[in-house]
Amino acid sequence: YMAFFDLGDDTASAPSPNTPAWVNHIALRVDSVRELQEAKSRLEAAGVEVIGVTDHHFIQSIYFFDPNGIRLE
Repeated sequence: YMAFFDLGDDTASAPSPNTPAWVNHIALRVDSVRELQEAKSRLEAAGVEVIGVTDHHFIQSIYFFDPNGIRLE
């Protein structure tokens, strides 16, 4: 399970100035590189800007933002 909370005050939470922006993201897993490439294609076809495929030498990743501005991997 994953939960997201909104305080209802129309104020975005501010990240810590000590934390680089790229650190704040959620990583999700797919079962194969083929599925990763298919996900990238679906996102791009829907007009989502995607960074990657990035090879981290132990996993391959794509990065994009959801409609709320949350970075996903």
